[in-house]
This record gives sequence, C-alpha cells and structure tokens, in this order.
Amino acid sequence: MFKLLINISVFCVLLSNYSFALQRVVGANSSSNLVGSAELAAMANNDALTKDILSLNRNPLVLLSAKDSWLGMGHNALFEGSHLHLLAENIPLKEQSFGFSVARFGTDGIIWSPEGEEIPVTMPTKTMSAVDWNMTLAWARTFCDEKLDVGANVHLLWRNLDQSGLGFSGDLAARWKFNDDLAILAQLQNFFSSLTVWRSGYKEFSPPEAKIGLVWGKNISYLYGNLRLGWQSADILHRRNQEYYWSDYLVLDSLAQAPQSGKTLWNSPLSWIKASALGAELQWKWGGSIRLGLMSFESIEAWSLGMGMQISSKMKLDYAYQNHPVLNNLHRVSLALKLWENPKVEHDEDTVLDDEREEFPESGRVFWED
Repeated sequence: MFKLLINISVFCVLLSNYSFALQRVVGANSSSNLVGSAELAAMANNDALTKDILSLNRNPLVLLSAKDSWLGMGHNALFEGSHLHLLAENIPLKEQSFGFSVARFGTDGIIWSPEGEEIPVTMPTKTMSAVDWNMTLAWARTFCDEKLDVGANVHLLWRNLDQSGLGFSGDLAARWKFNDDLAILAQLQNFFSSLTVWRSGYKEFSPPEAKIGLVWGKNISYLYGNLRLGWQSADILHRRNQEYYWSDYLVLDSLAQAPQSGKTLWNSPLSWIKASALGAELQWKWGGSIRLGLMSFESIEAWSLGMGMQISSKMKLDYAYQNHPVLNNLHRVSLALKLWENPKVEHDEDTVLDDEREEFPESGRVFWED
C-alpha cells in the first residue's frame, strides 16, 4: 500500500509539472469541430437536428440515423479565400455504428518572401499554404430499447502554418428520446481537454465544454411532410468569448476592449439563453427539404437557409447559405452516396430514403433514422 501511495504521489507531481508547461487558450484544435455539412449549416449549426454523417466530427450520434453505409463529401467556401473539404463514411451494424472522416481546412496561395528579402512589386512567385488536416474516428450505440443513444469521437490534427504541430481531442454525446417526437441531446466537447503540441515545444490546451439541445418533430399532413424544430444552447461551462457586439468591435482598437456577451448560465441566464440558436427543417415525402436557422438571438443578421434533395435512393444533395453581419457570406454544398445496404437491419417501406413510399408513417421514428 505504501509503495502504491508513493507511485501515485510521483505521478501527481509529474502531472502537475507537465500541466504548468501548458498554456490555456481558447479554441485549441477548433478546426476539428468546424461545420462541413450543408444540412447542419442551414439549420444554424444545430447539432440536435442534423442526421448527416458529415456532422460526425461534431455529433457522433448521427451514425445512428443511417441504416446503410453512406459516403459523404462536403465543399465549404469560407472567409477570405479559406476552404473546408470533408469526406466521411459510416459503417453501420445492428445496434451500433462506426464512422470516420478526413477534413482539410486552410488557405492556399499566401504570398511570402524569405526573411531579409524585399516583397516583390511585380507578380509574386513564392506562395505558401496554411492548412489543418483533421481525422475523426466516431462510435455510437443505442441502449434501453432505443430510448438512449450514446456516442464518442476522437480527433487527430496535423497543422502546418509557419511551423507544424500535432493535436488531439475528443467529444461525448448522449440523447434521450422521451417519445417518437421529442428528444434531448447533451454534448461534452474536449472531454479530456484539447491539446496541441507545436514543433517549437510550445504546448496549449482548451478545457472541456458542454452544450444541450432539444429537438421536436411532427408529421404535418396538410404540408405533405415532416416538420422538425431544434434548439441549441450556448456553451455552459465557460463564457462564449467569441460573442461580441460586432458594431462596437469594428471601431475599437483591440478585441479585449469589445463588450462581451454570451455569459455563462451561472452568471447571466438571460444572456446565455439569448446566445442560443434555433433551427428548423421541413421534409416533404417526395424527397425535398427546406431548412432555416438563426445563430443567435443577439444577432438576427446571422441567419442561414438551405435546401436538400433526395435525388434517388442512393444519392442526396444539400446546399446551405449562411449570412454574416460583418464577414463574407458562406456557401456550402454536400453530396452523399449510398455504398451498401446493411444486411443486419430490416429495410421496411416506411423509410425516408425509399422512393416507393407514398406517405409518412404516423410514428415519429423518421426523426431518428433515414
């Protein structure tokens, strides 16, 4: 017993020394959680609503929404010439599912010149790229007669800026279905902290963060389809320091002087609620969908919209437009192809992806499965 206590003490000392060498930052490895799904972006990044496998880097429970294996591809034109390209695939089993995704986020064609040389006046010949490569491994399983869904993912990141770096993080998610129409989602991001190690030896990390979400859906017969509504909370554990009043920030000399909103639930419940997001989707029985979203009640200019089309039983196409009050507007396109059907599950006629289906079933089960 004494030897065990000695070992534990030594381990704690080493761990404390290592932790002091880390620099706490906001958003370490944040590109691992970037939105690459047009479906998700159109609904204001509402993780509780999405069923697209391109969202498995944010919510691993999307793996349970597909009975069959799908290959998703996403192209996202972001701010100032930056792009996000994402590829994802799910491997479904009977009560659980696995998936992985690979993403490239970065900017190409950045002009540079070696230190000590003058910047050329004519057309530059030397350019560089600032790139993040992300790989995500995800798992999800259903429990309690399909009432409880649990999932986890792990992110690995390789960054190549002015110097290279490695990073890793992981997320947990759980969803409880009260009935076929209503469910609550809980997410814990960076559950073992998000760590980045640079080539210079500099280390930084971001602490865990939590969110919750609600989703409600109903078959609307006079609209010939399903209506789904979702609410996504702001961060619970820490203040959302990325929330600023844009009009004030633009005339300030530094970001630190900007009045900050989006406080934690404990300090200002009203401000926390105002920083939450809303999303909606109307899905018609013929395969089309229209989606709307509001990123925050504090900034009604940050809205999004999109549409989706079930081209065939083996192909889906989605588009999203996101309006931003200051930065460039965003356009996203996603394509999904069915690779193979899962022989371990039954394929009934009441499936959203079945071309021969004439009407939606009375059960809200379509809100959780494609």
